[in-house]
Amino acid sequence: MGKYKSMVTHGSKPTVEDLITMKLLQNYPELANEYWTQVEVADGDEIGRIDILSKHKAGGYIVVEIKSSADKIDEAIGQVLRYSYLLAKQRGYSSTNLQKWIVTPICYPSHTQICKQLGISLVVI
Repeated sequence: MGKYKSMVTHGSKPTVEDLITMKLLQNYPELANEYWTQVEVADGDEIGRIDILSKHKAGGYIVVEIKSSADKIDEAIGQVLRYSYLLAKQRGYSSTNLQKWIVTPICYPSHTQICKQLGISLVVI
């Protein structure tokens, strides 16, 4: 919880995902209020890791998947939907209080429409 420390704790050059995360937290301070990285969600043998889970100021949570290229957004759509489902089931969160975000520096035009239909916020930074 708190400041993003991936680069400091790993002691290496920042990854593209690190840079996207830092820019995201700068541009959306409401996410930086209270958040966790690499949150594990599971149901039996089904395990996943949420890139960022943020507690929203207005209540509820935001599930954030970060992808470095447009080619990975199809995967992210499935991940954010599955992780939201598992999080609601595992921790008893209401699905109406779970926002789903995909953050990327670039996307295809079809991704915008698909995400909109599925209730996923596609954030291009």
